[in-house]
Amino acid sequence: MKKGFTLIELMIVIIIIGILATVGIIQYQTAVEKSRGSEAKQFLGHLRGLCAAIYLETEDAQDCQKDDGRDLTIGQTGGIPGPKITDCELSNFFAYAVEDCDQTSCKFVARRCAVNTGKKPGSTKAFELHLTTDFATGNDTWYSPDGTY
Repeated sequence: MKKGFTLIELMIVIIIIGILATVGIIQYQTAVEKSRGSEAKQFLGHLRGLCAAIYLETEDAQDCQKDDGRDLTIGQTGGIPGPKITDCELSNFFAYAVEDCDQTSCKFVARRCAVNTGKKPGSTKAFELHLTTDFATGNDTWYSPDGTY
């Protein structure tokens, strides 16, 4: 008898290695995307702090969405994030906005930049992270619609 592996045995080993590599790559990409979410958490917290200062000054959280010269900025070129999402900055993985403000609360939103915008590499999926803050009670609620962050 000759010693060695049959073609079937080699194919099974190659298939197993391929499956393990695929699972490993997917898990790696998920971990990398979660780590990029730390940028969003940092900037949303920054926006929350700036808006809290405005709320303490005016007692109206709706002032956070007004373009009246307040320094509620994100990114290199700045600009106030209003009801629509600001463009992705070259230095960011996310675009940021202040949305749905009422008398005492605001929602801050971070949306992952697409493939050809923002900091490289962009995302092929539309990831989001929301921070809703009630300034009257001091309660914060973090929410990720797809569960990524």
